[in-house]
Amino acid sequence: MIEVLLGLSIFSIISLTAYSVFSAGIRLNISIEKQARVLRESRGMLELMQGEFENMLFYDYSGSYKGKTALSGTGSSISFIKGSPLGLKVVRYYLGPDESMVHQGLKGPTASKNVSVLLESAKGGYRDCLIREERGFIDDLAGNSSQNEVEIIAKNIKKNGLRFFYGYLKGRLSDEIKWETTWKNDYIASMIRVEVDLISDHDKKTVTLTKDIFIPTGYLRPIETKQIN
Repeated sequence: MIEVLLGLSIFSIISLTAYSVFSAGIRLNISIEKQARVLRESRGMLELMQGEFENMLFYDYSGSYKGKTALSGTGSSISFIKGSPLGLKVVRYYLGPDESMVHQGLKGPTASKNVSVLLESAKGGYRDCLIREERGFIDDLAGNSSQNEVEIIAKNIKKNGLRFFYGYLKGRLSDEIKWETTWKNDYIASMIRVEVDLISDHDKKTVTLTKDIFIPTGYLRPIETKQIN
């Protein structure tokens, strides 16, 4: 009897130890997979923005639409013009409410059809979604938003965790880049810096990624203007 009880005790200890190790391994694998998914999503997000920023186009609005510019941006949103087989498009990136507040979402090229994103005002929450909005150039001029295509690009962004900076050379003989937090000039910046704070669903830890994107169509330095008396 004693030998049987001793054997059961040893078996129980070994089983408990094996289960603890196995359980810890599963939790670690889940954590790593969630972090890897966030990083994959962030890489795709930055690559998408880089490809579109590098090919943004200039359009001179000064003749008919005073105050409107081809590139317009704040610290948390950006709007620019791009070409497409269907003509010019105006694209805007900005943060929207947490995914729980999104009723419908467009999931990119894997979506079976285009649907609208219906957003409500976020009440609390610790994360935002990165939204990409696209409209036709003529619709943008007319202020028509009924044909907008709206897409959720990323959902693991910390609340207010997206920042844009707009850069250009300080002078003709300078190699120092000057960064602005807003852009409303009638020329395109030569560089755009994107900073994004990613948050993990598993442990709520935050990782900040930064990417500087050179804009081939941008102007390297401020345009000099002369005052006419």
